[in-house]
Amino acid sequence: PNASDLLLERRWPIEHAITAVSKLVSLGHQVALIGAANERPFVESLHGRLAPGIQGRVANTAGLLTLGELLALLDAASCVLTNDTGPMHMAIALGRPTVCLFGPANPEHYGQILPRVENFYSQVFCSPCLYEADQPPCNGNNICMQRIDPDAVVNSVSRFMNSGLLSAGTMVEAQPNISTVMADALDGTPLGVVVRASLK
Repeated sequence: PNASDLLLERRWPIEHAITAVSKLVSLGHQVALIGAANERPFVESLHGRLAPGIQGRVANTAGLLTLGELLALLDAASCVLTNDTGPMHMAIALGRPTVCLFGPANPEHYGQILPRVENFYSQVFCSPCLYEADQPPCNGNNICMQRIDPDAVVNSVSRFMNSGLLSAGTMVEAQPNISTVMADALDGTPLGVVVRASLK
């Protein structure tokens, strides 16, 4: 549910995230929330607003995972729901079914058109602004993200969950400037796939 300080307006409204997480749990799924250590308070605020019956099936891993552990979590996920941020690219590189939410950036610039990827983007007059303006024209009122309907997103996740595209560890076709190497713990336990050799 996060976005780096590059542009916090990339976050989906917390109310939309709560609605989507609650519906996914109601459909029988477990959810893991991710984020960096400095994003943990935001993720805790989201987790704390979930109904008590929902909270028990939602893990808050923000600030608790190493890069290798995050990659392993993404690699084992049945589906990844994410906004336009680093974990989106990691999930796509790992070949996971990924539902991507765009607003301040246009998916034509940084999205992927692949069988396991679905992009949501509701363009408004000021989008894309991510690399076009020092300050977003909306001043935090990110209408582009607010217009992405939680029900439509949950339906997309559900289609992936029921489509047979869920086998873990499947990589997308190699791209020319990307190499893949397995990252493992000192005891040889695989933790995930590092997408670029420079991240080893």
